[in-house]
Amino acid sequence: MTNSSSERRYDSRTKAVRLQLQELMLTYSPVSQNSSNRAAFARDDQRVFDRHVPVGGYGSACASCGRRWPCPQVESLRDAGHYIR
Repeated sequence: MTNSSSERRYDSRTKAVRLQLQELMLTYSPVSQNSSNRAAFARDDQRVFDRHVPVGGYGSACASCGRRWPCPQVESLRDAGHYIR
């Protein structure tokens, strides 16, 4: 659930990272597609992504931790090992 202010920060490169995360979740999740655990993992990852948004688009500061976006929290979601639980 994103509000309009964070939605404006989702430039094309930011959206591309989100798409990559969704693809990783599909590729690496060890649980079935209909599993409630899979849905919970996806919700958790969406919450992290929604909290750690770039202030001014890709490469700007993260709104949550202030580091260059994609920040370490978002980078951890891009790590395939993150989805092998």
